[in-house]
Amino acid sequence: MDQATAGREAREEFELLASYAAAVVAEYERDGKSWLPATDDQRAEMMDAVAADAGCFISGPSGCGKSLMAKWLAASLAEAGHPTFFIAAKNFTGSWAECLRREVGLLTDSAPAKLYRAVARSDRPVFLIIDGTNEFGAAASEALRGVRALARRMGALLVITGQDAKPGEFAGLGGVAVAPPSLELKKRIARAVGGQLTTVALDVLRAVGSGIEAALVGQIGADLKANATRLLLIDQYIRKRLAGHARAGSFGLRRLASSLHMQIAFSMAEAKFDDFMHAEGLGFGECDALFAAGLLARRSGRVSFSHEMILNACAATDLARTAESDPISFGQRLSTPILEPIAGDIVAAIDDAAVCRGVLSEVTSSTLLGDAARGHFGPIAASSAWDLLNEATEACVEEIRGARLALSKEGDAVRIGWEDETRRKWTHPEESRLRAVGRLAVRGSGLDVFLRL
Repeated sequence: MDQATAGREAREEFELLASYAAAVVAEYERDGKSWLPATDDQRAEMMDAVAADAGCFISGPSGCGKSLMAKWLAASLAEAGHPTFFIAAKNFTGSWAECLRREVGLLTDSAPAKLYRAVARSDRPVFLIIDGTNEFGAAASEALRGVRALARRMGALLVITGQDAKPGEFAGLGGVAVAPPSLELKKRIARAVGGQLTTVALDVLRAVGSGIEAALVGQIGADLKANATRLLLIDQYIRKRLAGHARAGSFGLRRLASSLHMQIAFSMAEAKFDDFMHAEGLGFGECDALFAAGLLARRSGRVSFSHEMILNACAATDLARTAESDPISFGQRLSTPILEPIAGDIVAAIDDAAVCRGVLSEVTSSTLLGDAARGHFGPIAASSAWDLLNEATEACVEEIRGARLALSKEGDAVRIGWEDETRRKWTHPEESRLRAVGRLAVRGSGLDVFLRL
């Protein structure tokens, strides 16, 4: 009798695990199939990487395909019979146990505790996939500590994706770096979603730096505008997807993104979302259009943007308006942790030349200035950046012309230096402009300016 009971329980657990695995495949397979590997061997290499050691940490810039890769892994591992749990970091609300219960509840009608028992008795490796650690927001430190404890309790191999380098607490995980897509891969991505590429589309593809931007190029198709910045590209995509709801929907997305950004959050409770959008003047029909267009997503009772890049672009457009009242002060804030990640998009959203120059005049990031000068943020930012770089170069030349050597003696030692009164007192923003000139010279685009020195 005991053996019969044990046999029945084993069969029930086997069926439960099989049912859960099928649900994971159904949930993530479609998005996972959208991932186009850079090489023929990349899929096999990824499967080997996640099964080695304690798992792996997948790092790469925004829009390079990490989330699609993670969903492909979830579907592939589940299809192979491995108990697999996938959690998007943006849906973390402070409790890993609660997050896991919500995710399991979305995929199976069985009690989570029953599934956990079946997993514990299974002899198959268990996988816990955490997607997008950069989207933990203000809860990052607490969340990263908790995920290690959760993986230990589950006896799971850990797969994590994030934009930053692998944190020290995950030193035991293997590292997988995802590079920005090549031009050929960007063409494949664009054609996969949009078919034939126009001459304008091919030109824009050469300029964009991520897989998601390549996909947007393909989806916008013949409506694509030449020399589109990332911000303009995303705005075109949003308006095309929303069609008749474009004006109200785009406004609502900007306000929502700005609110999330100021809270250092990546999702909002659905009830709070309804109240927020109602207060901003959007009706439920317009909100539903945002979900139907695939710009927003519902998951576990929370609302989030479908991709961080769309969130950042919408937030940048809204935040750029605040620069108009005090460009200098706003420029000083661009290097703060809360604004630095989307500083380029904010600069691209400024359409007033005087405001743009004022903002860039206080920037202390040579990378941001260099990218602006190279045209990454549009012609207004490029013109303003080059004006500032040329002024810095002329000031440097003037300093060199007027500099005088001074001899001083300390004991038997004779020292050679510069007279202090002939040296210019460079501000931090001015120093960043000189560094930007050097960066541009290395790339060739600013060599003529550099040679004036």
